[in-house]
Amino acid sequence: MRVCFYKKKREVEAHQELYGTVLKKLQEAQTISSLDQELATVFDYALVEDTENTSKRKIGLIISIVSGIIIGALTGLVFGILNQKIWNTDELRRFTNTSPLGSIPKVKIKSTKLTPRSLL
Repeated sequence: MRVCFYKKKREVEAHQELYGTVLKKLQEAQTISSLDQELATVFDYALVEDTENTSKRKIGLIISIVSGIIIGALTGLVFGILNQKIWNTDELRRFTNTSPLGSIPKVKIKSTKLTPRSLL
């Protein structure tokens, strides 16, 4: 008797699970079919202006170029003014009012290619 009861109980649970699955699929199908319908209605269409809005872009581009040139020139001037390097002996005499004791000459080095014969 108990075996028959458990068997029937499992059949009922299986049928309930099957019914739940079918009900879920039915609800999904109804949801998908409702999406096919129009969700919004357009009451008034937007008007597109005939004039293009490129004048703002041109003005912005011109302002950017001019400000970049001005900022670059000012930066160069500031670095030029703040540069305290002494480039030659005349500048050294002018800044220190003394003559230099000595200097290191610049030597131009020829680039020579090393070959096996030149090493012998």
